[in-house]
Amino acid sequence: MKCKLLFVLVALMFVVYHGLAQSSKVVEVPVRAVEGMAVGSPAESLEKVRNRAINEAKVEALKQVGVAEHLASYADFFKSEEAGHYEEIFTSDILTSMQGAVKNVEVVKEDKYFTEEGTLVVKIQIDGTVVRYNSSPDPAFGAEFEGLEIFYEDNTSLRFRVKPTKKAWMQVFLLSEREAFVLFPNDYEPSFQMQPEQWYDYPTTYIDYLLETDEGSEMHRLVMVLLKEKINYQGPVDYKSILDWIFTLPPDIRFVETHAFSVVNAGDE
Repeated sequence: MKCKLLFVLVALMFVVYHGLAQSSKVVEVPVRAVEGMAVGSPAESLEKVRNRAINEAKVEALKQVGVAEHLASYADFFKSEEAGHYEEIFTSDILTSMQGAVKNVEVVKEDKYFTEEGTLVVKIQIDGTVVRYNSSPDPAFGAEFEGLEIFYEDNTSLRFRVKPTKKAWMQVFLLSEREAFVLFPNDYEPSFQMQPEQWYDYPTTYIDYLLETDEGSEMHRLVMVLLKEKINYQGPVDYKSILDWIFTLPPDIRFVETHAFSVVNAGDE
């Protein structure tokens, strides 16, 4: 009985240690009453100036926690997010260069006033949580992809192949101009661990990833997240929540590949 108890204790200590080691890669730091300010222009709406002030507060929060590197990338990210230019985020190096993120943002104080010249000024204070990474991307962790096209006709199937460089689990999202989907895993395709240097076909079973659009042409983006550990996405299925989730993953266990394509409705020509 003592031997069994010792085995269980050692196993429990290993699990706790492994969990602590993993969690230490990402540190969450609460921030309070962080200030941001934006000065408007005649062409800007109040909401746009307000969003810029919030983004300035986010950058300040990152500075306070010590995430000082690549602040230009953060500023570009927030500007793209504010304008809805999500393509810029996925086509830049932002996903790999950012060493932290800001989440759970709450505006706790807001002041708006006009200067003597009639210029709108918005000052914001936010509470939130800064996610700081204590690891760097693994340059040896990646994947090759085959079979992805630039154009697909309406009601055709999406198929592709993946070959990871290391053991990996994969989560795939499909973002259109109006919707977001968790493409893999799904009700018919469970998550599984891919082995290094082997090709895997998606879909993995006898189903189709059917692409449809009511527009003449609609942009889509496939977001493929490879992970060294099995971490399933559990959040709301929308662009912002998915991106926030990616930013909370330690850089050394994730590899993100994206592919943009158009779905064309030939019937509208």
